[in-house]
Amino acid sequence: MAQRPIRSAPSTNPPARSKVSKPTRGNYKQYRHRRSPPRDRLRVLQPEWTLAKRVLDLGCNDGAIALALAADPDRAPRCLLAIDSDPELVRRGRRAARSAAQAAEVFLTHRQSVWVETGESTDTPVPLSCRLAAIEGSPPARPGRQDLEFPNNLLFRCEDFADPSASCWAESQTYDVILCLSVTKWVHLYGGDDAILRLFRNAYSRLSESGIFVLEPQPWESYKRKKSLNDQVAEHFRSIRLQPGQFQDILLRPQSEGGIGFARCVPLRQLAAKGTAFNRPVLGFFRT
Repeated sequence: MAQRPIRSAPSTNPPARSKVSKPTRGNYKQYRHRRSPPRDRLRVLQPEWTLAKRVLDLGCNDGAIALALAADPDRAPRCLLAIDSDPELVRRGRRAARSAAQAAEVFLTHRQSVWVETGESTDTPVPLSCRLAAIEGSPPARPGRQDLEFPNNLLFRCEDFADPSASCWAESQTYDVILCLSVTKWVHLYGGDDAILRLFRNAYSRLSESGIFVLEPQPWESYKRKKSLNDQVAEHFRSIRLQPGQFQDILLRPQSEGGIGFARCVPLRQLAAKGTAFNRPVLGFFRT
């Protein structure tokens, strides 16, 4: 039997440029590359939180963090779903994953169409690890080791987790970790308090009993810089009553008191020194 090629880590360099519409909802090209190197962002995650677990990356942009996490041998989930509402950014993520897989000469056990730039469809193939884990009432799955490794543990989909009018496949799954990194401002400005609360409730409800919601909220000052982006944003900005500084309180407040119901919060990254290019705290909210 031929020996499988040794897997190497994919490049975290920004993918090749392609046309992306003018950013209006935080869909900046290479957003997570410019803000902070993906591997630096992953340091806030304890390896045991994600290793061989199920992870959802909300607002994945071009997939830089999802790609780095899926290929990290110390943190790689068994199934990582990366979603973004911008179809072009999702295509960029798929291209980056396909290129990384080809460079590492790793084996794809599910259909190649996962990585092909076809139109968005609801029947996008799901990695084998995800399919096996999603069968309720079935005996524990024993897929081959290659089925749990990069790139077979990574799936990109174009979905909006906070849109009540959209059909979201991600909302039908259960996760051990949900990442929400520098996403809340755009959900908030385009949907108001109702949208941000919907996002938090959806995240809580889709986590396993021991699940973790990893939140990196943008500060209120950054909202002010975008308040006149368009009429919709201006209207929602004026209506906002739940500011980012209150997120922790509402997330920890019991559901009986109108809160989300998380049991505890652990700071994963404190504010850096003044003048640091990327200066946002990261908080871990635990269901138990």
